[in-house]
Amino acid sequence: MSNFTIDLVNKIEEYIGDFRKKFEDQVDDITFSTLNDQKKAFECSSNCISKYLKNSDKKKSLENIQDCLKKCQDPLETFQNKVNQELNIINENVMNCHQLCFNKFENLFKKPKDLLNSLNKDHDLIKCYTQCFTDNYPTLTETKDRLINKK
Repeated sequence: MSNFTIDLVNKIEEYIGDFRKKFEDQVDDITFSTLNDQKKAFECSSNCISKYLKNSDKKKSLENIQDCLKKCQDPLETFQNKVNQELNIINENVMNCHQLCFNKFENLFKKPKDLLNSLNKDHDLIKCYTQCFTDNYPTLTETKDRLINKK
């Protein structure tokens, strides 16, 4: 592999790494914002056990505890599902954008030797690919802010 090709791969990997770091930072912020809610869910769960453990009917007691625990965990589970949906949308947006770039420059990929000869650091293919990340940076922040404010 030529130095030029290595430079291109490194440039793309740099964009991927930057995006992954920003993505992980946003997920950490979202997770941190839920700590009080998680604490409340644990306290609620503890109260369920204390409340229904005294019941003399063990079968009924277990059913009551399970129902109560589910109610305590439902808000967190609902929020986590929403987070997963939102983050999957961002991931799909980036992947779809990359697919559009690939489709746009598909002929270059049919002849790898021609691809290497025609590429340079400012080639439209590289610009297209890296723009997919750049375009989605604001989406990460908007998604985080929206999720944190919805809780």
